Parts: sequence; C-alpha cells; structure tokens
Amino acid sequence: MAYVKLSYEEPYSYPRSRVPLSSAPPINLAIDDVRQLQDDHAMIESSLAKLREELDGSSASADVLEILERMRVASARTTEHSQGMWELVPITQRATTRTAIVAEKVFDTPELLEEILTYLKLNEVVTAMRVKKAWCNTVKGSVKLKRWLGLTTPVGGFFHCAFLKPGCDESPHRAWYTLPNRQLYVWLPKFMIFQKAGLWSDSRCWHPEFISTTRLQEYKEHINTLEIRIISKPSVGREPGVRVANTPICYPSVHQLTYEIFCGCGSRCESTGELMLSSNNAKGLTVGDVTRHTNEILRETGHVTRACIFVQIYYTARVELLDNDPITLQRRKAIEAYEQGPDIGSGDPLCFLRYGSDSTTASSSTISSGDDLDMEDVDQGSVSGDEDSWQRASEKEWENANCYFRAKAFPYDDSDSDDWW
Repeated sequence: MAYVKLSYEEPYSYPRSRVPLSSAPPINLAIDDVRQLQDDHAMIESSLAKLREELDGSSASADVLEILERMRVASARTTEHSQGMWELVPITQRATTRTAIVAEKVFDTPELLEEILTYLKLNEVVTAMRVKKAWCNTVKGSVKLKRWLGLTTPVGGFFHCAFLKPGCDESPHRAWYTLPNRQLYVWLPKFMIFQKAGLWSDSRCWHPEFISTTRLQEYKEHINTLEIRIISKPSVGREPGVRVANTPICYPSVHQLTYEIFCGCGSRCESTGELMLSSNNAKGLTVGDVTRHTNEILRETGHVTRACIFVQIYYTARVELLDNDPITLQRRKAIEAYEQGPDIGSGDPLCFLRYGSDSTTASSSTISSGDDLDMEDVDQGSVSGDEDSWQRASEKEWENANCYFRAKAFPYDDSDSDDWW
C-alpha cells in the first residue's frame, strides 16, 4: 500500500552542548487517510459557512458569533497544513472519484488507450496487458505496439530485435545516435543477456569504433552479416513470463544458434561449431526456446554441481541483412567516406565516429566520453574541405540510416497485421 512517510531529523549544531534527542520512529500515513483528511476539512469548512449564515439571521449572542469565528480561523489553519500534506502525495496517486470516472472513459476507448501506451516503456506495456482483458486486446490490435515488442515482421524485412537498443549504447557514440528518454527495448530476466556481437560490432553498437585498414576487405565481405550473442544462465524456478518467452529472438527469424558452455568446474568445454540449437517453427527460435534448452543441456552435460554455480552458455545468432537495411547503409557509407579521405594505404585505424570529420590518426582519447553532444554543438569551422568525409556521403541514404539509429522513429508502418503470440 502506498503511504506518506513522516520522520524527524534533528538539525546539526556544533558544538553539541546538549544531549541529542532520541530519534523518533517515522509515521506512515496511508494515502487514503490523507485523502480522507482532505475531505473532512472540506466538510468542516462548508458546515461552518452554513452555520454562520443561519446565525447571522438569528438573535445569537456576540459570544456565540465570536466562538464561531475562532473556529473558522482554526479550521483555515489546519486546512492549510492538510493541503501541504496532500501535496506530498505523488500526482499519480491523487486520483479522486471524478478523475477515476474520466480516466475510465479514456481507457475504454481503444484508440486513446493505444496512444497512451506508446508513451510507456516496453516492459510497462507488457505489464499493462495483465491489467484487464480490454487492455490486452488493445495491444493485440495495435500493429505499432506489436512491432515495438518484436511480435510481428518489420516493414521491408529490416532487422529488429526487441531485446536490444536500436542505436549505440556508449556515450562517445550518442553524438551521432541519440536515444530518446524512454525505453525502446524489452528488459529480460537477469539470467539472460542480449549483446551485439560479430566482426562488425564491439558488443555495444552495430559497428566498431575503430578497425585496422589492413582488414578493410574483410569488413566489406561481411557488411551484410549481423550477429547477436545471447548469454544464458540456468533459470529453473524463475522462467520468463509467457509473453516474453514466446517472443522471437529477432527479425528476420533465426532458426539456428551455435553455442558454447563456459563453466569454472573444470569440465571440458565443447567446441562451438559442434553444438547447435535448431527450430522448424515459422517464427524461428524464441526466448523460451533458449531458456528451456539452457536448463536441459546443463543437466545432460552434468553442469549441476555446486562448482557450476556460475555456468553460462554463449549462444550466437547470425542474420543476413538486406542491402537497403539501415544498418547496412550506415556501414557502407562509413567505409565509403573513409576511402575518400587521406592516407587510405597507411594501415592506420579506421575511425567510424569523429563528430563530423574523419581522421586516419584518430585515437580513443580524442573522443569525448561523457557528453551527449549534438552536431550543432560541434565547431563547424574545424570540419571543412577534404577532412570532412562524412559530408561527401549520400545525404539521402545517410539521413535514412541516421534516423533509424537515432531511434526517433522505427522503420515501420501500420498497414498490415500478423498473428499474435
């Protein structure tokens, strides 16, 4: 139950010339009691006003009228204190009968409810489906929410994973790919982690910050390949909810995972290439499939002893991106911009992010690590001429990719629907 907590804190004084008071236990006032206090004071105020009107037209003595006035003044003071206590209650908890009726009308309108749900974090949307059946049906009928939750195919066959941030995770990259304030991915239980992986990722982003130009050809050959690493731990007794468990790993669907077991018990870890998890389901492997397989394979391989308390399984999923996928476009334009820059044959690191300019001698120390910058905040006088490789990229394609990574909008429309879980 929500409540307002009142406690006493003695002001500090130096030197302490007196014995400190013993700390009084805090008082917890239920929000319903605070609301009732407000209603009681309102009734007292109205009753006093009505009583004064009745006495003004009668032959009441001056003493009676004076007592009534003192009561009115005292009631006004206590009402003021009551109002201050009411302001301690969070605004979301100040619902009254009237506001509850208005809110119920809004929530009973599917279109308005859908708009409200789009402002929630994705985990809160999943929780809202358990409030009442009408809310669940609203989410089921919203193609937009289903796409955000990873429950239907994205438009154009673009890549989407509901359990990964769509942009870059680290602060040095946010100058290019600023995430909005709200959560745009579904939180998983603590026993499972999704990470960006593969040649083109540094576990935080879908592109590396630096690569050696001697490996440039290798990166070109895998420009359409994307990898996801899923770190799974035993989850017996704490399985994910049914809705999350039935969510596909990503789109396009993944039907095969390679995996490797890591454990400190001393047992031999099998080769990744020999271990495979497959599915013939049309929507591919789901979170629930990975959870069940983790528990089963650890029992089969004997990783159930006390020494295996920190055992983990690393699953790897590989997805082939379309040529016009925003991630592919971003990678291609980064390489093209670099190839147009100076000293391509020097073998220096290839820097993908330089706040508007590209340099073959870039180092991690030149990139700010704490500021969420915007391109407008960068000194435009320092990025001009041949050094400004980003400006030579195709403006239209770059803006499309940049818009996707900034996550201001998903590359989805609401023109079609798909089967629910």
